[in-house]
Parts: sequence; structure tokens; C-alpha cells
Amino acid sequence: AEAKKADEAKKAEEARKEEEARKAAEAKEAADEARQVEEAKKAEDARQAEEALKAAEAQKVEETKRAEEARKAEEAHQAAEAKKADEAKKAEEARKEEEARKTAEAKEVEEEAKRAEEARKAEEARQAAEAKKADEAKKAEEARKEEEARKTAEAKEVEEEAKRAEEARKAEEARQGAEAKKAKEAKKAEEAKKAEEAGQMAETKKAEDIEKANRAREVEEARDTEEAKCTADTYDFEIEVVSARGLRDSDWFWGSSDPYCLCEVVGKIQSSFQTQTCSGTQDPVWNHKVQMRLAHGDLLKFAVSDADLGKRDDLLGVAELAFDQFAGGFDGEVKLMHGGFLKVAVRNISDSHTSRAPSDAVKTCTAPLQDSQCDNAISASGAISQDAACQRGAEGRNNLSDAANKMPGKYDFEIEIVSARGLSDADWFTGGSDPYCVCEVVGNSNAKFQTQTFSDTQNPVWRCKGVLTVAPSDSLKFSVMDEDFGKSDDLLGIAELRFDVFSHGFDGELNLKHGGFLKVIVRCA
Repeated sequence: AEAKKADEAKKAEEARKEEEARKAAEAKEAADEARQVEEAKKAEDARQAEEALKAAEAQKVEETKRAEEARKAEEAHQAAEAKKADEAKKAEEARKEEEARKTAEAKEVEEEAKRAEEARKAEEARQAAEAKKADEAKKAEEARKEEEARKTAEAKEVEEEAKRAEEARKAEEARQGAEAKKAKEAKKAEEAKKAEEAGQMAETKKAEDIEKANRAREVEEARDTEEAKCTADTYDFEIEVVSARGLRDSDWFWGSSDPYCLCEVVGKIQSSFQTQTCSGTQDPVWNHKVQMRLAHGDLLKFAVSDADLGKRDDLLGVAELAFDQFAGGFDGEVKLMHGGFLKVAVRNISDSHTSRAPSDAVKTCTAPLQDSQCDNAISASGAISQDAACQRGAEGRNNLSDAANKMPGKYDFEIEIVSARGLSDADWFTGGSDPYCVCEVVGNSNAKFQTQTFSDTQNPVWRCKGVLTVAPSDSLKFSVMDEDFGKSDDLLGIAELRFDVFSHGFDGELNLKHGGFLKVIVRCA
């Protein structure tokens, strides 16, 4: 029984130990599971921390990148602003330089005009000094002759007077020499200043001289051709160039333009006339009337140009009128090629005119035309062109009694200003003169015409013709002038011709007051 009890107790102890071992194993397994869970949790926490760190670093990199891009954009903006400011500064400097250049050019023109005026005054002073010297020499000569007639006792006084005159003469010569030296130095300075301009204008002047020679030859040939073509199928018209508007600004430096209008019959060089020049305007008013003889098929061309000194005139606009458009009369505006409008009036003043239906439309130029300038005479109000004189000559000139039957008390005369010789040298500083001649009826400022101007000559040849209406009580006055830039023109000479002298024709030279001779021809038209 005790052995059985001991065996049971042993079994119970073994069962207890097995139970404790089982429990210990279960506890250890639970502890291992808890440790694994804890380690998994720690690993998850570490992974999340790692991902958060990586996200933070990526965000930091993105922010750094954005900051860099913002910095670069700011630098580009600042560079663009700096470039814009630099361009604005350069534009302002260019504007200031242009203003300075324009101011310098205007000042240079003003100084040139001032120097010309000073030279003119110096010349007047020189002429006065020479006159004074001549007067003193004359007085000395008279004193010498009187002294020879006087008694021997007065010889000493005369000798002293001559000595004083000689001293005065030497002093005057010394002063004139100093003035001449000063003028020579001023001329050298002026020549040095103009050397570059002369170099640039040399070829232009050469080309113009060739063109003028060609035009002179063409004028002579056309004159012969026109006289041969004069026929009975022609009509008298009065052409009035009234005004223009809306012309372009050709003289950008001075502002505005200096327009004049040249009217010519296309293909007939001699059939042309030119208005006066209106300075500083884009809307000139000329009111310039001229009578011309035209035939069927003739085409009137009107060329408006800007008068320029020292270079070729600029063409401002051109238009044409066909014979059918003005045969029955025309009064209105024509549109100019290159811009603007020209107002003209064409009236048929013939006694017998074969009526042709005039067109209501005005033909404007649709293709560029030559901007050739007329080298013929410049006709002013009251003058008739050379072509009209040619046509009248072809019909035969009426005598004075026939003219009286047509217009009692007034007669038409053709006046030709041929040439002049021995004119005074008005432009002594540059040499030569720039002469032109104005013929007018004394007391009637509207009845006159003017030749063209020739440069640097004292013996001009114009061969300019005009027709004026004259009464028996009238006289013709011829004024030869020297054209000057920047001041009033100088009078070179003047002469008058009474009606009774030219009523039956005149062909000869007139003695000009102030020196020189003027050749004119007057015929009954």
C-alpha cells in the first residue's frame, strides 16, 4: 500500500512537473509571441519614421529647388529691367545727340548768314574807303592845280597839304591792307569749312551742268520744231494755277515746304510756265494766270515741286489734264500723285473754237513721270509763255493800228529779255553775281514777268519772252537783281523804256543805272 501510495505520489509529482513544464512552455511561447509582436511594432514604427524622414528630405529638396528657381527668375527679371533701363538710356542719349546736332546745324546756318552780312558790311566799308580815297585824290589834284596858279609864297603851304594827304593815303592803304588780310583769312576759313561740301557737290554740279547743256540744246531744237509745227488748228486758253493743299512736308529740318508749280504741254518744251515760290507752307496760293495756245491732242502736265537751295528740287506731286477734259473749260481740283490736291482753272478764250465734248472726269497721273525742271523763263502774272508767242508769230504779227481796233487804248507787246553785260560784282566775297531780270509796266504790279536766275556771272544770257498789255501812257521798267540767300536781293541796275520809243518796235541795248547794259527786243504781238 505504501509502495502504491508512493508510486501514485510519484506519478502525481511527475504529472505536476509535466503540468508546470507545459505551463512554462505556454508562458514562454506567449512571451515569444509578445516579443515578436513588439519587434514587429518597432519595425513598423522604424519604417514609418524612415518614410517620414525621406518625405521630409524630399520636401526639403523640392523647397530648395523652388527657392533656386525663384532666385533665377528674380535674377532674370532684374536683368530684363536693367536691359530695358539701358535701352531707355541709350534712346534718351540718341535723342539728345539728335537735338544737339539739329541745334548745331541751325547755329551753323545762322553763323553763315551772319558772316555773309559781316562780309557785305566790310565790302561797303571798303567801297566807302575807296570813294573817300578817290575824293581825297581829286581834292589833292585840285589843290595842286590851284597852287600852281597861286603865288610862289603859297608853295610851301601846298607842299605841306600834299604831305598830309600822302600820309592820310598811306594810313588808309595800311588800314585797307589789314582789312584785306582779315577778309582773306576769313575767306580761307570759309573755304576750309566748305571744302567737304564742295567735294560732295562737285559731281552733282557736273551732272547738273551736263543736264543743263542737254536741256539748252533740247530747248533750241524744240523752239525750231515748235515754230515749224504752228498751224491754224489751235486755240487760245487762259490757264490759272490757283492753289494747292495737303502737300507733303519735304523740308523736315525746317518744317513745311517751299512749293512752286510748273505747267507744261507734254512733248513741247517751249510751252511751259512756272509760278512763283511760296516759302514755308504746305497749302500755297499762287493765283498765277498765263495765256497759251493749244491744239487738239495736247496734254497739260502740272508738276508741283519743293524749291531747295544747293540741291535738286524735290517733286511733291504731279497731275495731267487731256485736251478733251479742258476744251470746254475746267475749274476744279485735281488729285496729285504723291499726295495733295491742285486747284486749276482753264478757260477757252479763242474767238472761233470747234466745240468738243469735254470730259467731266479729271485724268490723274497713274505712272511715275520725270521730275525735270524747266530751264526756260519764269513767267509771272500777266505773262504769256514762249509757245504762245511762237503761235502768234506763226499767224503773223498785227501792226499797231490793228491792235488798236481790237482793244482801244491798250496794245499787246512781246518783250524778250535777251542778255546783260558788264553787271557789277555784288557777291564780292564769293565772286560773281546771281542775276535775274524783272520786266513790269510802271504803276501796274500785276503786269510783269521774270527771267530765271543764273549763278556766278556778270554777263547772263536769258532769252526770256513774255507778252504784256501796255497803254500809250505806260513805260516798261527793267530791274536787274542779284539773288541772295538769307537777305533781300541787291539791285544791280535799272532802266526804263517809254511807249513812244518801243511803240513801233525796239531792238537794242539799254544803259543800266548803277552800271552795265541790258539787251531787249520789243515787238507788237
